Amino acid sequence: MENSIAARIKLAREAKRLSQTKLAELIQASRSAVQSYERGSTRPNIGVTQALARVLECDFYWLLGGEQNQREIAESFEPLMKMVDIIQKSKITIGEPAGAIGDGEYVSVPLVRAQPGPGGGTILESYDDKVIDYMAFRREWLLAFGRPQNLKLMEVKGDSMEPVISDSDVVLLDFSRTELRPGKIFAVAFDGHIYLKRLYAEPGRLTLRSDNKAHPDIVIDLTTAPQADMVKVIAQAVWWSHAEKVDSSRLPAPL
Repeated sequence: MENSIAARIKLAREAKRLSQTKLAELIQASRSAVQSYERGSTRPNIGVTQALARVLECDFYWLLGGEQNQREIAESFEPLMKMVDIIQKSKITIGEPAGAIGDGEYVSVPLVRAQPGPGGGTILESYDDKVIDYMAFRREWLLAFGRPQNLKLMEVKGDSMEPVISDSDVVLLDFSRTELRPGKIFAVAFDGHIYLKRLYAEPGRLTLRSDNKAHPDIVIDLTTAPQADMVKVIAQAVWWSHAEKVDSSRLPAPL
């Protein structure tokens, strides 16, 4: 039962006689997130693992590596944990949802699993439940874009919004901004996919336009029920970050 972090999370939860729903509540996550941790489909980050260890009253290093690897992992993680301690004392919150942070200098914004594909789009998932990580931003800077509880991050796949937004960039989306503003970039759900496009409305139709001219417009006929019912403006892109391309062969192996 100790051969994976997923099994150890489940073992510790059952020992505490907690349901997945209750554990999710205690670590401020969704039930689906806890389920994914216990299935092994998602590995909790350091902040979440700390929260799990605290709530489940088990050793953090045991949770990461089991009894046999506990001492070795503790030694290898010592410098990192000192850094985490410094961050926490500086009021940078780790692994907590935006809007529930308090008055710290930094706000953690959730990075959600659904990926808006600038080109062909991506299959629409239940993005509200699929938080995979958090990124910290200065509160003062973030408030210039909107209320923190309305903001989420998504990763982009595709090149149709180049040169403005490139493949693997991360976009900050404001889910409270769904009113159409011509020429602005929005995440739009249409026909089971999410697109990141500039929107232009004309009588009876909505045009989803790429910045990369190699990609044709997507024109939605709003006069016919099937197409009109399949389109939904999800959020406006208010900021994006260009990702540095990393050679994956040089990355350290996972624990």
